[in-house]
Amino acid sequence: MALPLALHTCTAYLCAAMQKQIASYLFLHKVCPLPGLGTLSITGSEAGYDFSNKVFTAPKPAIYFEQAETDASGLLNYISSKTGGDKDASTEALTRFCSDLKRKIADQTEVHLNSIGSFVVDASGAISFKQDDLP
Repeated sequence: MALPLALHTCTAYLCAAMQKQIASYLFLHKVCPLPGLGTLSITGSEAGYDFSNKVFTAPKPAIYFEQAETDASGLLNYISSKTGGDKDASTEALTRFCSDLKRKIADQTEVHLNSIGSFVVDASGAISFKQDDLP
């Protein structure tokens, strides 16, 4: 089953829907490839103890971005299962979303993905990632 024609363009609603799928996949699998851009991954920190204040600190997850790409087949299968579309349509939708995201990152100094964080471009053009506060 192919995705509706509307999914072939990144409207605000469809971009939000793709962002939701990406966030969901990232939090479930701790890694999320973004074809043509790189890979987001989640790692956890260790619990700590502040001896002077006698306070324990809980482990806190952190989201990292690497410009190295990883295999996107798991994400594509996930998107297909969630949207009811076939893998080719999901591939096209994800590719278009990531291309649009890459273009926006090149045009702006900060691009936000809901529930995840923001891609930030510094003066030298290097892309980094600043995560949202995680639960």
